[in-house]
Amino acid sequence: MSGPSKTAIVTGASQGIGRACALELARSGASVALAARNLDKLAGVASEIAAAGGTAQSFALDVSSEDSIKDCAKAVIAHFGAVKYGFGWNNEQEITEDFRIFSRVGWNEGQHESFAYTEDDQTFEFGGDFSGHAWSRPFDKLGVTFVTNAIKKDHQDYLKLGGLGFLLGDGKLNYAREDILESYYNLHAWRGVYYALDLQYINHPGYNQDRGPVLVESVRMHVDF
Repeated sequence: MSGPSKTAIVTGASQGIGRACALELARSGASVALAARNLDKLAGVASEIAAAGGTAQSFALDVSSEDSIKDCAKAVIAHFGAVKYGFGWNNEQEITEDFRIFSRVGWNEGQHESFAYTEDDQTFEFGGDFSGHAWSRPFDKLGVTFVTNAIKKDHQDYLKLGGLGFLLGDGKLNYAREDILESYYNLHAWRGVYYALDLQYINHPGYNQDRGPVLVESVRMHVDF
Protein backbone atom coordinates (compact mmCIF):
# COMPACT_ATOMS: atom_id res chain seq x y z
CA MET A 1 0.00 0.00 0.00
CA SER A 2 1.08 3.60 -0.43
CA GLY A 3 -0.09 7.13 0.28
CA PRO A 4 -2.90 8.43 2.46
CA SER A 5 -5.56 7.07 0.08
CA LYS A 6 -4.18 3.51 0.41
CA THR A 7 -3.36 2.02 -2.97
CA ALA A 8 -2.80 -1.74 -2.98
CA ILE A 9 -1.37 -3.98 -5.72
CA VAL A 10 -2.79 -7.51 -5.72
CA THR A 11 -1.05 -10.12 -7.88
CA GLY A 12 -2.98 -13.13 -9.11
CA ALA A 13 -6.12 -11.03 -8.63
CA SER A 14 -8.14 -12.75 -11.37
CA GLN A 15 -9.20 -15.70 -9.21
CA GLY A 16 -8.92 -17.54 -5.90
CA ILE A 17 -7.13 -15.98 -2.95
CA GLY A 18 -5.91 -13.01 -5.02
CA ARG A 19 -9.47 -12.14 -6.07
CA ALA A 20 -10.72 -12.48 -2.47
CA CYS A 21 -7.92 -10.21 -1.21
CA ALA A 22 -8.69 -7.59 -3.87
CA LEU A 23 -12.39 -7.53 -2.97
CA GLU A 24 -11.63 -7.25 0.75
CA LEU A 25 -9.10 -4.44 0.23
CA ALA A 26 -11.61 -2.55 -1.90
CA ARG A 27 -14.25 -2.99 0.81
CA SER A 28 -11.80 -1.50 3.32
CA GLY A 29 -11.49 1.63 1.15
CA ALA A 30 -8.27 0.98 -0.76
CA SER A 31 -7.82 1.72 -4.44
CA VAL A 32 -6.79 -1.62 -5.91
CA ALA A 33 -4.37 -2.32 -8.75
CA LEU A 34 -5.41 -5.74 -10.09
CA ALA A 35 -2.50 -7.63 -11.65
CA ALA A 36 -2.51 -10.97 -13.50
CA ARG A 37 -1.88 -12.48 -16.92
CA ASN A 38 -5.57 -12.75 -17.85
CA LEU A 39 -6.96 -9.24 -18.38
CA ASP A 40 -10.41 -10.57 -19.29
CA LYS A 41 -10.82 -12.19 -15.87
CA LEU A 42 -9.42 -9.07 -14.18
CA ALA A 43 -12.09 -7.00 -15.92
CA GLY A 44 -14.72 -9.08 -14.15
CA VAL A 45 -13.12 -8.48 -10.75
CA ALA A 46 -12.79 -4.75 -11.49
CA SER A 47 -16.50 -4.65 -12.39
CA GLU A 48 -17.40 -6.33 -9.06
CA ILE A 49 -15.38 -3.74 -7.17
CA ALA A 50 -16.87 -0.84 -9.13
CA ALA A 51 -20.43 -2.18 -8.58
CA ALA A 52 -19.77 -2.13 -4.83
CA GLY A 53 -18.56 1.49 -5.01
CA GLY A 54 -14.84 0.78 -4.98
CA THR A 55 -11.94 1.76 -7.26
CA ALA A 56 -9.85 -0.71 -9.25
CA GLN A 57 -7.72 -0.82 -12.37
CA SER A 58 -6.41 -3.87 -14.25
CA PHE A 59 -2.77 -4.39 -15.26
CA ALA A 60 -1.09 -7.22 -17.18
CA LEU A 61 1.56 -9.04 -15.13
CA ASP A 62 3.63 -12.21 -15.47
CA VAL A 63 5.47 -12.67 -12.14
CA SER A 64 7.98 -15.04 -13.77
CA SER A 65 9.29 -12.15 -15.92
CA GLU A 66 11.34 -9.33 -14.36
CA ASP A 67 10.56 -7.10 -17.36
CA SER A 68 6.84 -7.72 -16.87
CA ILE A 69 7.12 -6.83 -13.17
CA LYS A 70 8.91 -3.56 -13.99
CA ASP A 71 6.44 -2.67 -16.77
CA CYS A 72 3.49 -3.37 -14.49
CA ALA A 73 4.99 -1.25 -11.70
CA LYS A 74 5.56 1.66 -14.07
CA ALA A 75 1.97 1.45 -15.29
CA VAL A 76 0.61 1.34 -11.72
CA ILE A 77 2.74 4.32 -10.70
CA ALA A 78 1.58 6.26 -13.76
CA HIS A 79 -2.05 5.56 -12.86
CA PHE A 80 -2.03 5.81 -9.05
CA GLY A 81 1.19 7.68 -8.20
CA ALA A 82 4.25 6.39 -6.27
CA VAL A 83 3.82 2.76 -5.20
CA LYS A 84 6.18 0.38 -3.40
CA TYR A 85 6.02 -2.93 -5.24
CA GLY A 86 7.45 -6.41 -4.81
CA PHE A 87 6.54 -10.08 -4.60
CA GLY A 88 6.84 -13.06 -2.29
CA TRP A 89 6.86 -16.84 -2.76
CA ASN A 90 6.40 -19.56 -0.15
CA ASN A 91 6.90 -23.28 -0.78
CA GLU A 92 6.44 -26.26 1.56
CA GLN A 93 7.05 -29.94 0.78
CA GLU A 94 6.52 -32.98 2.99
CA ILE A 95 9.39 -35.46 2.62
CA THR A 96 8.02 -38.00 5.12
CA GLU A 97 5.01 -38.00 7.42
CA ASP A 98 7.09 -36.28 10.13
CA PHE A 99 9.57 -34.21 8.12
CA ARG A 100 9.04 -31.26 5.79
CA ILE A 101 11.22 -28.70 4.03
CA PHE A 102 10.27 -25.15 3.08
CA SER A 103 11.65 -22.17 1.20
CA ARG A 104 10.64 -18.53 0.88
CA VAL A 105 11.72 -15.78 -1.51
CA GLY A 106 10.86 -12.08 -1.33
CA TRP A 107 11.83 -9.01 -3.35
CA ASN A 108 10.86 -5.34 -3.59
CA GLU A 109 12.22 -2.38 -5.54
CA GLY A 110 13.92 -0.75 -2.53
CA GLN A 111 13.32 2.85 -3.60
CA HIS A 112 10.47 3.57 -1.18
CA GLU A 113 10.46 3.26 2.60
CA SER A 114 9.26 0.06 4.25
CA PHE A 115 7.03 0.27 7.29
CA ALA A 116 5.99 -3.32 7.96
CA TYR A 117 7.64 -6.41 9.43
CA THR A 118 11.29 -5.61 8.74
CA GLU A 119 13.57 -3.59 6.48
CA ASP A 120 14.73 -5.85 3.66
CA ASP A 121 14.46 -5.60 -0.10
CA GLN A 122 15.49 -9.16 -0.90
CA THR A 123 15.21 -12.31 1.19
CA PHE A 124 15.92 -16.02 0.64
CA GLU A 125 15.08 -18.67 3.21
CA PHE A 126 15.46 -22.45 3.32
CA GLY A 127 14.81 -24.85 6.16
CA GLY A 128 13.06 -27.89 7.51
CA ASP A 129 11.42 -29.25 10.62
CA PHE A 130 10.36 -32.49 12.30
CA SER A 131 7.01 -33.07 13.98
CA GLY A 132 7.04 -34.37 17.54
CA HIS A 133 5.43 -37.73 16.71
CA ALA A 134 8.75 -39.49 17.37
CA TRP A 135 8.79 -38.30 21.01
CA SER A 136 5.01 -38.52 21.59
CA ARG A 137 4.42 -34.78 21.09
CA PRO A 138 2.52 -34.76 17.75
CA PHE A 139 1.77 -31.03 17.79
CA ASP A 140 5.37 -29.96 18.53
CA LYS A 141 7.96 -29.06 15.88
CA LEU A 142 11.77 -28.96 15.95
CA GLY A 143 13.40 -27.09 13.08
CA VAL A 144 16.31 -25.19 11.61
CA THR A 145 16.41 -22.57 8.86
CA PHE A 146 18.89 -20.32 7.07
CA VAL A 147 17.93 -16.81 5.93
CA THR A 148 19.92 -14.29 3.91
CA ASN A 149 18.60 -10.73 3.50
CA ALA A 150 19.76 -7.75 1.43
CA ILE A 151 18.83 -4.15 0.71
CA LYS A 152 19.06 -2.42 -2.66
CA LYS A 153 21.60 0.27 -3.65
CA ASP A 154 19.19 3.18 -3.09
CA HIS A 155 18.40 1.88 0.39
CA GLN A 156 22.11 1.37 1.17
CA ASP A 157 23.01 4.90 0.03
CA TYR A 158 20.21 6.39 2.13
CA LEU A 159 21.53 4.69 5.28
CA LYS A 160 25.18 5.52 4.44
CA LEU A 161 24.22 9.20 4.28
CA GLY A 162 22.72 9.06 7.78
CA GLY A 163 19.12 8.34 6.84
CA LEU A 164 16.81 6.60 9.31
CA GLY A 165 14.43 3.77 8.56
CA PHE A 166 11.80 2.55 11.00
CA LEU A 167 14.31 -0.06 12.26
CA LEU A 168 17.69 0.83 10.74
CA GLY A 169 20.02 3.82 10.86
CA ASP A 170 23.14 4.49 12.94
CA GLY A 171 24.76 7.19 10.81
CA LYS A 172 27.16 4.89 8.96
CA LEU A 173 26.86 1.70 6.92
CA ASN A 174 29.64 -0.69 5.90
CA TYR A 175 27.30 -2.84 3.84
CA ALA A 176 27.06 -6.65 3.78
CA ARG A 177 24.21 -9.12 3.49
CA GLU A 178 22.52 -10.06 6.76
CA ASP A 179 22.78 -13.84 7.26
CA ILE A 180 20.78 -15.70 9.91
CA LEU A 181 20.97 -19.30 11.10
CA GLU A 182 17.94 -20.09 13.25
CA SER A 183 16.78 -23.07 15.27
CA TYR A 184 13.40 -23.36 16.95
CA TYR A 185 11.16 -25.61 18.98
CA ASN A 186 7.39 -25.06 18.79
CA LEU A 187 5.83 -26.38 22.00
CA HIS A 188 2.13 -27.18 22.26
CA ALA A 189 1.26 -26.24 25.84
CA TRP A 190 -2.53 -26.55 26.10
CA ARG A 191 -5.41 -26.56 23.61
CA GLY A 192 -4.71 -23.56 21.32
CA VAL A 193 -1.70 -22.29 23.31
CA TYR A 194 1.76 -22.70 21.76
CA TYR A 195 5.22 -21.44 22.73
CA ALA A 196 8.16 -21.02 20.33
CA LEU A 197 11.66 -21.35 21.79
CA ASP A 198 13.99 -19.67 19.31
CA LEU A 199 17.75 -19.21 18.90
CA GLN A 200 19.27 -17.08 16.10
CA TYR A 201 22.90 -16.59 15.10
CA ILE A 202 23.03 -13.35 13.07
CA ASN A 203 26.03 -12.24 10.99
CA HIS A 204 26.16 -8.58 9.86
CA PRO A 205 23.00 -7.50 11.74
CA GLY A 206 21.40 -4.45 10.16
CA TYR A 207 23.44 -5.12 6.96
CA ASN A 208 26.55 -3.72 8.65
CA GLN A 209 29.92 -5.54 8.47
CA ASP A 210 31.03 -3.58 11.55
CA ARG A 211 28.37 -5.26 13.70
CA GLY A 212 27.97 -8.80 14.99
CA PRO A 213 27.85 -11.66 14.93
CA VAL A 214 25.22 -11.78 17.67
CA LEU A 215 23.23 -14.55 19.33
CA VAL A 216 19.55 -13.79 19.90
CA GLU A 217 17.35 -15.90 22.17
CA SER A 218 13.59 -15.46 22.29
CA VAL A 219 10.35 -17.00 23.51
CA ARG A 220 7.08 -16.32 21.68
CA MET A 221 3.52 -17.25 22.54
CA HIS A 222 0.77 -18.05 20.02
CA VAL A 223 -2.91 -18.54 20.88
CA ASP A 224 -5.55 -20.05 18.56
CA PHE A 225 -9.11 -19.00 19.39
